[in-house]
Amino acid sequence: MYHCFDELDDAVVILDRDNTVVRLNRSFCETFGIGDDAARGMEIGDLIARHLAPLFEEEEDSADRMIEALRNREEVTHETCRMRTSTGEVRHFSFSCRVISGEPGAGERLARFREITPGRQEEMARIRAESVFTAVGELVPYGLWVCGPDGNVLYLSASFLELVGRTIEECRHAGWLECIPLEDAAAVRSDWRRCLDMGCRWDRELRVPDPDGECRTILSRGAPIRDRDGQIVLWAGINLDITARKQAERLTAVRAAQQAAIADLGQFALAGAELPELMNAVVRMVAECLGVEYAKVLRYLPNEYLFILEAAVGFGGVRVGTEKVDGGTDSQAGYTLLSHEPVIVEDFDAETRFRGPALLRNEGILSGISVIIQGDEAPYGVLGAHTRTLRRFTRDDITSSRRPQTFWHWDSSERRPKRRSARARRSSAR
Repeated sequence: MYHCFDELDDAVVILDRDNTVVRLNRSFCETFGIGDDAARGMEIGDLIARHLAPLFEEEEDSADRMIEALRNREEVTHETCRMRTSTGEVRHFSFSCRVISGEPGAGERLARFREITPGRQEEMARIRAESVFTAVGELVPYGLWVCGPDGNVLYLSASFLELVGRTIEECRHAGWLECIPLEDAAAVRSDWRRCLDMGCRWDRELRVPDPDGECRTILSRGAPIRDRDGQIVLWAGINLDITARKQAERLTAVRAAQQAAIADLGQFALAGAELPELMNAVVRMVAECLGVEYAKVLRYLPNEYLFILEAAVGFGGVRVGTEKVDGGTDSQAGYTLLSHEPVIVEDFDAETRFRGPALLRNEGILSGISVIIQGDEAPYGVLGAHTRTLRRFTRDDITSSRRPQTFWHWDSSERRPKRRSARARRSSAR
């Protein structure tokens, strides 16, 4: 039962019926520099005379009056005294003593020293509030923030400071939105100044690069805190990591757009579009759905060990139907056939698996994906999508690149695409 007293800020000593020390709580040991093990079993008068009397800053009989009251088992409600603590500070205390009622400590007595130093209680309350504030703040990804009425930062959670790679001192000196890297920084800072001027709520999504170079989306929200006269004394708010939510929203929107594009492509095919038209529509759809500048279809010519460009979007000055690309490890398309699986390239300049063909190098392409176009007996060729900026393509991007293949049938034995006509499909449906 005595462990619960360790949670108290007051210095507490538990006495048994014989005035013998049963337990000192943690605060008592820290405040007066007395160990619990050393004090246990001592008569209370001896404890005060040996360890507490030298700490009193009052007249000499202060300790004696306290000893007499305890030995006579008197109840004390409020006796003030000034004492030096283990750190040498002089503090004001209110001493009280009462009998413990109820099991299991019935009959024992609790003597308490409660600090009443002017301003000290408020200071301790502030420290406790700050500790709770900090602890709660770190439970939220990127935590809490507090600014003065002029917008100067007073507090930022450690997790947010780690994200932006700044110290609280740097943020206080330059302004928290001024010293962190932001996308659309000018608009964000203008919005913050507007909130400061108008005293309105702050609600803004921030795009912040993390230490690994990935961009995090932070929902920053806050509001002014006003005094009784309506004057703003603080700004307080939260920074929520909504990166996963935004990615999910983006993926949902992309998939919906892809489904619509696939449906449009299906209608185009059913209307009897010729193969070149359909292939051009496919590369346009892939480029649009993946948000890339370049897409292409390369047909494989096994006897010549190279590819020929059959459809393309974004490439300048290329000759569809005659432009050739080497096979094997001399191109991404060739390596894709050799590996028998989709290939993702994050940075062509750092690529070691194969050499980039002139078709890609001439455009300054840096990243891309490629998937095999399957035929009946052998691969027909490779579909590729590329961008001139560094990008990490995903498995979802690969899936999106494969979907258009459902709209034609590749007859690899003839080495050309063979599609059933709309009339034949209608006849077989009868």
